[in-house]
Amino acid sequence: MANKMIDVNRHLFERLEKQIPSDTAIESKLVIGEKSIRYIGTTKGSYAQSIIKNGQVSDVVKTVDKSTILVINFDNRTFLIITGNIDGADEFLKGITTVVDLDNEEQDFKFNPGLGTLLFANDNFPLDIDSEKSYQLIEYVFTEEKEGISNGNFNYTELAHYFSNYDVWEVSEKYLPLNQNSIVAIYSGYLINYNKEINLEFSQNTKQTIKLLIEELPIDLVGGNIYRALTAMEWKHSFLELYQCIEYLFPLPYLINLSNNIGNKSLFPKLFFNTENDLQWRPKEDQALIKLLKQIENEFSFTQILNSLINIIKTKPDNTDNNCIFVSKHIYNTRNSIAHFRSGITNSIKTNSEWDEIIEKLSLIIHDLYKVYSSEISLIK
Repeated sequence: MANKMIDVNRHLFERLEKQIPSDTAIESKLVIGEKSIRYIGTTKGSYAQSIIKNGQVSDVVKTVDKSTILVINFDNRTFLIITGNIDGADEFLKGITTVVDLDNEEQDFKFNPGLGTLLFANDNFPLDIDSEKSYQLIEYVFTEEKEGISNGNFNYTELAHYFSNYDVWEVSEKYLPLNQNSIVAIYSGYLINYNKEINLEFSQNTKQTIKLLIEELPIDLVGGNIYRALTAMEWKHSFLELYQCIEYLFPLPYLINLSNNIGNKSLFPKLFFNTENDLQWRPKEDQALIKLLKQIENEFSFTQILNSLINIIKTKPDNTDNNCIFVSKHIYNTRNSIAHFRSGITNSIKTNSEWDEIIEKLSLIIHDLYKVYSSEISLIK
């Protein structure tokens, strides 16, 4: 449904009007609200007007660091708007591209008055809360006459500084359709690229491995876990969020075997969704983890986490046949030591560097496990 330009502009100025100190507005007897027609000037039939009329805000996400992410759909394209102090315009993930065309002001989205009008009129787009700007607002916007401006037609740059800074990226088809999980996962890539709002001292290797998960995993399923792992306040919480990415996979090897034994692979999705609900069946976590790890036992990622656990715990498996059991046991014990209070369960991971190492290696095996089961995951997301 197309927007009505007059309504979008009116809503924008109603938002600004709320910033005016009420006592000053009464004393000055300003002409405000619907009695005065004000709008950001755009050329009739221009690209900017087209954005106002046809652009749609399809989703809004508030992040823990108080940024706002808005998804804009326009002209069969999807754009991500991230508010806050932008450090640069690098492409921070594969498939996420900057939208800047310095040779064409109309299509340079960052400074396009059509996009600005659409964003500023949205209640979820943050105003600049600088109190002094309330008085500037009166002087520059809500006076009865404004020198050099006729019919209340304002230049985009005259109003932009009353709102939060933002930047614009276009989202490629590989991430579509977006949901809350995928939006915050993409935002995680932005945080990694600009080293912003990450509380834990992740090594560069760990951050790049997490970035790989964002680019190659089904983030519409696990994107929320990745975001919470990256922005966690404690190492153990980061570990738990990544562990849950593995938990999603626990039933898969059992149900794949069952559907194959029945002789009908097409039954797999129905078995996945109905077995637990109808039969109250679920796999035992420690055994399911072993079964999953055996699928990647010969991969580099498994060797990496095995060696890390041996170095941290200071013990080795009895023999190579027990490698998967060894890794499963210590990952599962780490999970239980965090999730449950039991006097008999202790956590062998102590230092920040040890946590960082285990989280990096855990991310590597998550990547490989999702690669192994990619076709089944695509059926059940």
